[in-house]
Amino acid sequence: MNKNKYKKIAEKYAVDDLPGSLIPGSRLNKFLEKLELSENCVTEYSLLFLKKNGFAALFRYAKNEISYEEFFKQACLERLRRVHIAKIREAKEKAKQEEEKKILASNRKLIKLEKRYGLYSFIEQDKYPKVMNIIHKIESCLRLSEKDILWLETEGKAYFTDELKRAYHMLEASYYEKKFKKDKNPWSVVNASSHFRKCNSSGKSLLLLSQINLSRIRNAHLKSAICTTKGGCMRDLRKLQEALKLGNEAHAYNSKSFHPCTLIGAVNYEIGNYIEGDLWFQKAQQRGATIDSSDHEIKSIYRRADREKKKDMRQHLLQLDPYRYSWAKR
Repeated sequence: MNKNKYKKIAEKYAVDDLPGSLIPGSRLNKFLEKLELSENCVTEYSLLFLKKNGFAALFRYAKNEISYEEFFKQACLERLRRVHIAKIREAKEKAKQEEEKKILASNRKLIKLEKRYGLYSFIEQDKYPKVMNIIHKIESCLRLSEKDILWLETEGKAYFTDELKRAYHMLEASYYEKKFKKDKNPWSVVNASSHFRKCNSSGKSLLLLSQINLSRIRNAHLKSAICTTKGGCMRDLRKLQEALKLGNEAHAYNSKSFHPCTLIGAVNYEIGNYIEGDLWFQKAQQRGATIDSSDHEIKSIYRRADREKKKDMRQHLLQLDPYRYSWAKR
């Protein structure tokens, strides 16, 4: 029996909406074939199949309870219901697939963001919304609140990665740079430069600082801050003598500030003048710097140093205070 024949039989019994009616050997197809050959060939097994699958009209027609005309009228209504239900089911399935696609795309985006900000380790479930909220703020170029920063520096410290720190500082630097263009306040340049330095953009910091004419500024504290910041940039760029000169200028402008002292101490350590560096770190502490902040500078210099310089620094530090600088032994 060819395909067109199957189709005509399926249409005759109003089941042409069902793929099984056109597939040779299927339960429905075999039943229709037998029904076409003889109305008396219907078995109890076939009737059970019809009843189980909701073919009420066909069931009654096969049992000779109704005429073909009555059967066809009822069968068409059944087909209409099946088609309607199938459309609803298809729409639900499509919606489900679309939702799954959205979830998958969202998950892929989240994974991409996690990698971009160096979040390779597991993020605790209760902290995940907070971490992602912060990342989405950064992605949208929205400044983080003081609460966000406090959380990252305390409870969320494990998630304040180098990548996230750089993105945060770049965002802050851009904010203060734009602010300076509006208010022309040199303090905006100092703030922007400080953040540029922390995201490895000391060149941008210097470019911004070059727009400030120091001779026109009367505030000694501001002059000191500008020189200190510029000196820090020079230190980042390994122009250590220029950094030292700017540190001394900053100290001359404001001898009460610990920032120039810290800069001078750090630069002296980097050029190998450890005793001189210690004196300046002591001056910084006398002016308000913490011992921890001084030690952090020294430790950072030690970590970046080559093997020979580490050896010299280790010897000096362990002679100075073997307990305080015990980390240099490792």
